[in-house]
Amino acid sequence: MSSTEKEPKGEKFEKGGDLDVSNGPVKKRRCTDVIWCLLFLVHWAGVIVLAGVAFSRGNPERLIAGQDLDGNFCGVSGSDKSGYPFLYYTA
Repeated sequence: MSSTEKEPKGEKFEKGGDLDVSNGPVKKRRCTDVIWCLLFLVHWAGVIVLAGVAFSRGNPERLIAGQDLDGNFCGVSGSDKSGYPFLYYTA
């Protein structure tokens, strides 16, 4: 569109007219996703409980530690290889 052409103008929003939105776009507003919001909150509560159980009963160090062929974790306290912090693979 060139600078000499004007864009078509629509109707103005006037208070009290057909296009009046001063009290909100919908007069009878209500919350429609209450069930999904509750399911989402229950889901997050379950995730938090699961994480708490996993950290209390498990050993998070095993997630980042290397493992030898016998299943021993290197550098993790309580394992046979706790004195060996590095894993070495032979080819």
